[in-house]
Amino acid sequence: MSEKQIDYNVSYQQNFYCHIKINDTPLIPGNIISLVVREWALELVPRIHLVFQDDGLFSEITTLQDLDVINVEIGRTPEDKDCFTGSFNVLDWKCNLVADNRLHIIEVTGLLDSPKLYAPVKTRSFRNKTSVNVIKTIANECGLKPKERSGFNPNVDTMTWLQIQQNNHDFIKHILQRSFRNNDVVLAYGDSKKNFNITSLNTELSKKEEISAKFNPQKFSQNVLSDEDQNVLWYASYDYVNTNGYLNKITNYGLKTNYYDLNNNQEIIVKDNSHEYSELSFKHKDFVGEIVDQNFNGIQTENVHKNFNKAITQNKYYISNFFGYSLVLNVHASVKVSLMDTVMLSVPSLPYIDPNSLNELLTGRYLVGGIIYIIGKNQGFQKHISLHRNGFNKSMYQKSYTSL
Repeated sequence: MSEKQIDYNVSYQQNFYCHIKINDTPLIPGNIISLVVREWALELVPRIHLVFQDDGLFSEITTLQDLDVINVEIGRTPEDKDCFTGSFNVLDWKCNLVADNRLHIIEVTGLLDSPKLYAPVKTRSFRNKTSVNVIKTIANECGLKPKERSGFNPNVDTMTWLQIQQNNHDFIKHILQRSFRNNDVVLAYGDSKKNFNITSLNTELSKKEEISAKFNPQKFSQNVLSDEDQNVLWYASYDYVNTNGYLNKITNYGLKTNYYDLNNNQEIIVKDNSHEYSELSFKHKDFVGEIVDQNFNGIQTENVHKNFNKAITQNKYYISNFFGYSLVLNVHASVKVSLMDTVMLSVPSLPYIDPNSLNELLTGRYLVGGIIYIIGKNQGFQKHISLHRNGFNKSMYQKSYTSL
């Protein structure tokens, strides 16, 4: 019997496989209350939130410290071919006293194990570099493995990039807000294997490969899927939320960015009439083109690339427009899925409409923007994926729309 199976068979009787070590000291699986790992395309690296019972080991004998290492391996069973594995650094933690001060409940928050990403603060410059070149340089410096996604073309935003009193993590986010691709936005994100992917929204939208996602509670509940079923994202429930009503008021109807080029006062208005993956945007049709967000970004100088100020507005705009809507699926935990995968989602209609038909509004193509791995007592091992697009389809029950 393997060490994994022995650990799984210990009398705690949890309905998931979990092996967690903090600074090489393993946690007793029965003491783990919950664990959530989130990979998110708009965050640079995965995040962990761990809650466990402690009898004094991590709160009195060897107290937790900043950047302590947490090694994680989780799955449905020890035999899972694709158990989730990753290492994380402790960034914040708190301790709650319970049971008449005889037991501690510790909550830990951490990010991917890459200490040089979070400390120290630095002041330096990168002369005559594009945003992507600088991001690659810093990623290598932090022990990450930068790689451009297939189809991604180099940026044309060469300038001197200044890292002023920032750690590497905050500086990369600073760069992404100011990098420029015409009518596009650069995305950079890491995974638990320390791959650091660099891509753009349009690069991902143009991909042809896709994964099918289908509603089937029976297959979702099966412990073992056939080889054929392993290629489908079987889900048993979904939730969706549209925050574009708020985001559109801030960014997505019409924008005007003023800046001086020392000779003329120039104005840039960023608007978008495209509906990637869908026929209709989430915007209220009567307000498209109205200026709802006006910024003054200062003086344009020769120290920055010529689209520097436009990029600040444009990048904010495209991210808010596309990622402000999220449809979350609870999928079979053993099916492999990655950030920025393209998903062809089939959503059944509600029973009182037609249980044999598809929900035309929600069915269609999406990008995977987030993946959440969850374990906990009485929860088992769950995997949620967050799907995104900037609109919905036309319904056969609604006859007319005002087009943009």
